[in-house]
Amino acid sequence: MTEVNNDLEDRIKKQGEANVLGEGKGQDAFSDPSGLYPKTDYHGQSSLNKVARGEGVNELDARNGIPNVNTSASQRVTTQYPMASTNESVSGHIIEINDTPGGERILIKHNTGAGIDIRPDGTIVVNAKSNRVEIVDGDMRMAVEGDGNISYYGNLNMNVSGDYNLTVGGDYNVNVNGNYILEVVQSFKTKVVGIMSEVVQKSKDVRILGQATYTQLGNVHNIIKGKIQQFVQGKADFNYGDAMLTSAEKEISMTTPKMNLGATNMSVVGASGTFGGENIISYAKNMYLGNTLHAKTTTTNASYATTFHGSLNGTAKDAVKSSVSGGIGIVQIPPVNIDNTQNDDTDTHKATAGDMSNLLNKTEMGVKDVEIDSKDEIKNFYDKTVTSGGITDRSLNTGEIRSKLKDTSNKTNIEFIGDRMGSGLLSGSSTNTVPGKIGRVRGKQTTARIGQDIIGSEGISLLKNKYKPSDASAKPRSYTFPVEAQFNPENQSFITVNTPLAKGVTISKFTGGVGSKVNLNHITNTNDRKQLARNLYVQAQVIKSFYSIGALKKYNIVVAEGIYVKGPGETTSSFNKLAETGQAAAYEVYSTDGTIALDKLFDFAEILKDTFNYDKLELSYDTYDPSGSLHGQLLVEIPKMPSSFNASFSMNIGTSFNGNVQSNSDLMEILEEWYK
Repeated sequence: MTEVNNDLEDRIKKQGEANVLGEGKGQDAFSDPSGLYPKTDYHGQSSLNKVARGEGVNELDARNGIPNVNTSASQRVTTQYPMASTNESVSGHIIEINDTPGGERILIKHNTGAGIDIRPDGTIVVNAKSNRVEIVDGDMRMAVEGDGNISYYGNLNMNVSGDYNLTVGGDYNVNVNGNYILEVVQSFKTKVVGIMSEVVQKSKDVRILGQATYTQLGNVHNIIKGKIQQFVQGKADFNYGDAMLTSAEKEISMTTPKMNLGATNMSVVGASGTFGGENIISYAKNMYLGNTLHAKTTTTNASYATTFHGSLNGTAKDAVKSSVSGGIGIVQIPPVNIDNTQNDDTDTHKATAGDMSNLLNKTEMGVKDVEIDSKDEIKNFYDKTVTSGGITDRSLNTGEIRSKLKDTSNKTNIEFIGDRMGSGLLSGSSTNTVPGKIGRVRGKQTTARIGQDIIGSEGISLLKNKYKPSDASAKPRSYTFPVEAQFNPENQSFITVNTPLAKGVTISKFTGGVGSKVNLNHITNTNDRKQLARNLYVQAQVIKSFYSIGALKKYNIVVAEGIYVKGPGETTSSFNKLAETGQAAAYEVYSTDGTIALDKLFDFAEILKDTFNYDKLELSYDTYDPSGSLHGQLLVEIPKMPSSFNASFSMNIGTSFNGNVQSNSDLMEILEEWYK
């Protein structure tokens, strides 16, 4: 065994003394000849693992902050020596078996921060920093006694070769912001024991290639505000067990080459009009005419009239006894049988104009006044286009309202604001223009910060280990973003929501925001999609920047508002206009209990201000939530990215509260305490 590290002098010559000494490699026979140990953190102290002797806690690097979902686990307890066995490899892999009372745990941790953590209460935390693959050759069973929450920020594909059975004991709610497509090769059956309700805000198209049978055991009400048209190529049968009533406010028209009407008791009345035609044969018992009867030929067994005008062809009763002029003598004419039976003058009722008016307007047989949603109250209840001033055609949650209010024209839309407040979706404090209390303030000048790792000798306060980024970081500049080939949109034949932007980040990250859930169906041009992807690539670097900050590793960044799609009558400007093309996005920071972390949001904004490239960085606070609680977002705006990914960045910063500018040159921390 040598007493001197033989290559020490050679390494000093090649690398310099400061670098060699900083490696921690030993200089004598009592040190590690490889130079790996002791590590810098162990200079001048015991080589026993720090965690094993109670200095710190090993943890997985899990970014599990999900909005409104508590993913925190049981509290970790500091290790008590010698109750724990902690093995740490050269590269940083850790295996810990801990018997500390109250902190019993088993930990397997990869140097990436991934691993398995079995907590004191039996909780198992599994964290994968990249992909997670499970392959089961046999059956798989999972039983969860409590609640479950699953969040996918990308796409989810599920393939079931056999049957797929789902049993829900309570409510089953499905919300789809894009298209809902269901394809069934064989039968499709639906059974509803209770009430079934269906609302379609736009059109509905149903096509049945075979027979359709509808059996209704109760009443049926078809209420149609517009027109109804029915076309039947074949035969149509309408059969009713009771009375049938048809009325129209203007006109009823029926035409056919042949029509048959039959009734035991029939009444056909009208104030005016025409009944019959030149080839109509009419049979009736009595006929009452208020005026003239016109006929070429009249055949009757008996005819009674006070006076006849015109010519009569036939034989009069008394004429058979009359002499014939000319002196020829009496001509004997055979007698004619004349029916002297009294006529049946049974009368019903003469239909006058007044009678018809009463019939049409004042009886059960009359015309029904049809008025369906004349003020569009029902329509506007579901379709919010009118009540929102054209901004949206549906109800919005608070996150979606927050997104809409980023546009100045929407914020001044009286119909939209009034309806949201009236619906209880927007707090009354949302009209406040000035916050109650301000915390930290950071200007455009770069900010001195504490490094993530200890710098210098042991024992020196971290507060003394500050560094200040270059002042140039806060000034307008030109910059070229480096792009890996696999993430370059120019190398993609077609852009979809699955297109990767960075490791673990696809475009879908920006389509499923809590304030704006969209798809790419509205973008049909390939070049427009590529432009969108280039812009979102830069936005993806914001997420990567967050993940690189050690002080924020217990928190998660969420894209609250990604790609923006405007409403049917909406005109966009400023932030929302940029968000349509991916040039703007809104981010939120969450802790493991699912609540927003406003203090960490400011921390991230402070770091990003000096280390990133942007056109504008804005802290946006509001009290829009119905509870009036304080909410915060970080808005990042970038220029349009060319294929070279080189652009000029304005590097502006600012702060707003309830959509009102508080500063155009500072990041201001607005505190929650005033609102509680």
